[in-house]
Amino acid sequence: MTVSSEMPSAVTVPEGWSGNEEFLEPEKVSVSSIRACFVPISHGGRRMILFYEDVILQLCCHHLRVRFELSTKFVDNAGRPRLSFVVDASPSVCGVLEACDDIVRKLFVESGSNSDWRPVLNRKPGFFNYPTVRLHIPTSVNGDVAKYETEIYQKDPCGTTQKLMFSKFDAAELVAWFRPGTFLDAYISLHPYDFQQSAGIRLVAKKLVIHKE
Repeated sequence: MTVSSEMPSAVTVPEGWSGNEEFLEPEKVSVSSIRACFVPISHGGRRMILFYEDVILQLCCHHLRVRFELSTKFVDNAGRPRLSFVVDASPSVCGVLEACDDIVRKLFVESGSNSDWRPVLNRKPGFFNYPTVRLHIPTSVNGDVAKYETEIYQKDPCGTTQKLMFSKFDAAELVAWFRPGTFLDAYISLHPYDFQQSAGIRLVAKKLVIHKE
């Protein structure tokens, strides 16, 4: 059984579940109410989705600190960088993500998967008490024009928020906004994947609010 790590073009949600654009703060999430199930997608496939009670689980994580700057190491089939960066994970974020990890891994194993599991939390030797997570900034292409799917804002010390407008896809320009030590709020969707013998949960940033110090 193989599940793509990419977001499908269409998802059919089972009756009784509702789609949403609600983002929950980790502190307000009861892990006992997190569930996962497979839902059908186009072309006869299926995808695992995480739910919280009767809505798709999405998280709003405030005041995350960037640990490692924007990575452009990997590229897509067109040669464009796959963008991601690493942030420190607070105890409340860790609690929710570890619970999601356990739930998703168990369901993949029950479905017959034997892929190598990649924990969503990264705890390096010697830094076990300083876990990190990787957030992904997806891109889309319309014709020959690529754009960031993530909405990116800047908030000044007075609380005024302004959307950042990028005229073109330029990873080098974006790097300047994600320097180590930068604080931001992240609105995250969780994408379980089982692809090319690797399985885990991919954290996709749907919206980022960068704090201007």
